[in-house]
Amino acid sequence: MRRNKIFSKLISRDFAKRHDMLIGSVLISGSFILYASWEGFKENVVLNEFGESLMEYATPSVKLVTSSVFIAGISGAIIGKFYSRRQLERIIKIYKNTFDEKLNERIPERLKNLNDLGIVDAYNGFDARKTSNKIKSLQKGSHIRVVQFFITDEHTMLEALAEAIKTRDCTVDIIMPDPTDLLVIKKRAECLERTSSESFYYDILISIRKIQIMKKELPEDKRDNLSLRLHRSFISLSLLWIGDQILIGFYMNGKLASNGTILKVTGATKPFYQQITTHIETEMDKTDPIDIESYILPTDSPDFSIVK
Repeated sequence: MRRNKIFSKLISRDFAKRHDMLIGSVLISGSFILYASWEGFKENVVLNEFGESLMEYATPSVKLVTSSVFIAGISGAIIGKFYSRRQLERIIKIYKNTFDEKLNERIPERLKNLNDLGIVDAYNGFDARKTSNKIKSLQKGSHIRVVQFFITDEHTMLEALAEAIKTRDCTVDIIMPDPTDLLVIKKRAECLERTSSESFYYDILISIRKIQIMKKELPEDKRDNLSLRLHRSFISLSLLWIGDQILIGFYMNGKLASNGTILKVTGATKPFYQQITTHIETEMDKTDPIDIESYILPTDSPDFSIVK
């Protein structure tokens, strides 16, 4: 009886004359889009242990919901002329809630913990080409922060950053170590095999020089969209904060941050996301942007043997 009452409330014959099979078309199309998107996601995503577990638990739910949406679409094609826009929104909301409930039921607790923190994926190493494609697809006016010891794969990354500034009016803030702070450079180099302090030092200078060239080549009215800060503290992580996503690498013994594990973090209200953004914004507040174009690179070779 209750279902009949609810169904009778959903039916609206006044809608029939104007919208024919709208409901059925939307739901059938939606089912194909949902399933195709999921299959494409599975094919292209870089999986780790918990990513594979997520696929294992989520795929049956996606198939279940997709089938339900498709069946509802066929039904809607027959009785679609009786539904109003408000009722359509209610139906879509019901299916969304059903999908969320089924997915949550099948996801193990350990994956929920990661999601609650804001950690959505992990990668074995930094993929500059994939990241540059993400930068090139950002919305107009997006904000990008780069925190690195030196710019990894600088040609690919700086080209993508320059394009984002020129074509979509993005703002780019870059934070790197001050090359005159020899102690920070030496301490990091000591953590790595086959990497000297001098090598790190010149990598930083090369990155700064390429950033200077990049700024000079920007349109004059876009040059203020690029800033560079040279910090004199050990930030302890490498970071690309692109729009609402953050890629984090860590300074570990024996491995460059770009070659180690990279965590992907999203969700402005998530605890880990907030911890990282607060940390970076605090470091940015400690150091004013330099005048990139007039900055004079050090020319003397440093003597790291006297640095303690």
